[in-house]
Amino acid sequence: MLVLIFINIIIIVYIYIKYYNTPKNINKTKEEIEQIDPIIIGYIYDKGLSNNFDFIIAEILNLNIKGYLKIEYDRDDINAYNYTIKQNFDIETHKIEKYELIILNFLFSEKTEISRNELEEKLINTFNSYNVQYNDLKEVLQEELIKQYIIDKYKIEELNKISKMYKKISIISITILFILKTFIYKQIPLIYIWIYILEKIISNILLLEASKYTDKGEILRNNIIKYKTEIENQEYLVDKKTINQIILEKRFANSIALHINTEAKRIFINDEMVRNATKHSKKAVLQIVILLSIVVLVGIILQKITISLTGDGIFWLYTMLVIIIAFVTDITKILGEPPKRKN
Repeated sequence: MLVLIFINIIIIVYIYIKYYNTPKNINKTKEEIEQIDPIIIGYIYDKGLSNNFDFIIAEILNLNIKGYLKIEYDRDDINAYNYTIKQNFDIETHKIEKYELIILNFLFSEKTEISRNELEEKLINTFNSYNVQYNDLKEVLQEELIKQYIIDKYKIEELNKISKMYKKISIISITILFILKTFIYKQIPLIYIWIYILEKIISNILLLEASKYTDKGEILRNNIIKYKTEIENQEYLVDKKTINQIILEKRFANSIALHINTEAKRIFINDEMVRNATKHSKKAVLQIVILLSIVVLVGIILQKITISLTGDGIFWLYTMLVIIIAFVTDITKILGEPPKRKN
């Protein structure tokens, strides 16, 4: 058992050395970062499309600045709340990016203008990880960063392959360990099993959070983190500016993409959307905790009930466990694949 624990330590160190090597920082100026679209800045900072509400709101502001749509307020004052987003047909769209087109299609798929309430309803109810447009946007942003050599395509493929395989191996090995503890090697200290499980959790998290960026991408992300620190305490509702003026500032759009909360953001976007944005990630964490709890509970129950079972009973129990393991590995395969599009 100690050998297995030691092997896990080696695996954790290997993953960290290979995928968590940060290159020397080369500073980019604030002006250079502000030339990048907010949704790209947010994607690089978050290492993916995590808080999609902030990303979409920031990119809507950016599309407004570029003139691809118009945000019109009912009142032009600091307390403005209700607005309408209208499609702009007067601008040339031949230079529009793919991710911008996805946002425009998302907004105006049914009509050429939507209200703030309609926007919030769309974001909360229809734009999530099970939505085709969400997955299209995620794929397009990844392709764009690969094209700019910010994300390493081969590293993505390698990490996805290793992560899926290691997840299956972890589930199977932990289950087998509990079986061995229950049926054969009952003298194995329970503390060793807990350490082994903890190591598997750590190594899986490290693989999940491993950087997919090139050296160029890592440097850019570090500079974006510094950029966020510089603008974090900036308030936009100053110097008698109205919200109608603020929504034309690129830095304000960037601040939303970087999840910076300001009074201007609270006026422009409902806090309920931000709260709902975090629910998806909390559900994923909860599912992992539940799965691990089930594994532990099964192990404890097996240890108790096998004392009174006959040889045949233990055989059938073992057979059922094998079937369950096979089912769980199939589930991990399904979870690892993106939703399929409808023809």
